Amino acid sequence: MHDTQIRNHLHAVFDASGNGYVDEVTFGDRRIDLAAMLDGVLTGIEIKSAQDSLKRLPGQKRRFRSRFRHLVMVTERKHLAGVLAGLPPWWGIWVAAETDGVVKLEYLRAPRDPHKSKTYLLAQALWVAELENELGLDPGGSLRKSALVDLLVEQGQERVEATLLAAVQARKSREPHRDA
Repeated sequence: MHDTQIRNHLHAVFDASGNGYVDEVTFGDRRIDLAAMLDGVLTGIEIKSAQDSLKRLPGQKRRFRSRFRHLVMVTERKHLAGVLAGLPPWWGIWVAAETDGVVKLEYLRAPRDPHKSKTYLLAQALWVAELENELGLDPGGSLRKSALVDLLVEQGQERVEATLLAAVQARKSREPHRDA
């Protein structure tokens, strides 16, 4: 199946439901396939057909996160393992399949607001210096805390939890000891 078949199916679904959409929205050197208002939420939709590659996905997911409240990947089974491994849990995942010339969507995972995810909230508890250290960045760099949190969250929940645990333990060891 080609990107245009999936895109045309999405157009039909959005037209039938009254959801507005715009094709091919560009942010700097990255382009997202569709921007749509779904349930009143601005949603970025990226399509990866079997003909596509996942090479640009890491840059796309970073660029799009700050632009959309929800993000959805529409893909075919061929890329499903790579998409599941490469996208954070707040991305929605829809699987497209063609049977007898008809495109169908399976809604595998609903999109969520990344700022409400447990991993994001845990990462926000870290100090800027702790984030910079964990990410291997020079102290006092130009990145804001929100950007540092985003970079760490992309590493996954296990790494965020381990980083926070180590940071809390290090903070405790620096506190003066108090007898009860």
